[in-house]
Order: sequence, then C-alpha cells, then structure tokens
Amino acid sequence: MAHPNLNNPTNVEGLSLAAAVGTAATTIVSNGTASSATIRVVSMYVANTDGSSACDVTVKLATGTNAWSIASTVSVPADATVEVISGRPLYLKEGDDLTATASAAGDLEAVVSYERIT
Repeated sequence: MAHPNLNNPTNVEGLSLAAAVGTAATTIVSNGTASSATIRVVSMYVANTDGSSACDVTVKLATGTNAWSIASTVSVPADATVEVISGRPLYLKEGDDLTATASAAGDLEAVVSYERIT
C-alpha cells in the first residue's frame, strides 16, 4: 500500500460520477487495494426522484471489515436534494469505499465529485 504525498502529488485528476442508490449498501466510490492513490471526495449529493414520498439515506465509509456512518437515516424529501459531503473533504485510502443505502428501491440517486491523487 503506497500512499501518495499529498503535499507534492504526481497527478490530480478531477472526476464526477452518478449512481442509483439501492436498498442494500451500494458502493458509490471505491479506491482499490492496489490503486497507489488517495481519493479526495469533495462533494456528495443525494437526490430523491420520487415525486410524492420521502426516502431515507445512510452513507458510510467502509474500511476493510468496518463501516463508519457519515450520514445515518437522513430523510431526503420528495423531489429534493441533500448535501451529504460539502465544504470539508473526505479522504479514501487504498481499500476504502464510500457506500450509500436507501430505505426504498428506485428513489435515490447519488452524485459525487472527487479527485484521484497519485
């Protein structure tokens, strides 16, 4: 496991991705165990596409066999968006994942902006 020097990185690649959030833990961003990178999550938004019902979201940092709550059972109102990560970054080292779980199927979508640092 090699961690890049965050004060003097070789490369910083800005990326965004979107994913549907399922009722089982859904990996939103993954930093592979042999990536030789650190991922800096800059922002995460969760949108509820259901026009009539709120839906709960739980977001966790998964580190090997442990998962730590970032947001636990946060209600996302119908046709609304919640900022889960904003203003202060979250770093994923090799082997870490950012996961999300919805209380209802087909209601939530997550959008994440992050930097892959090598």
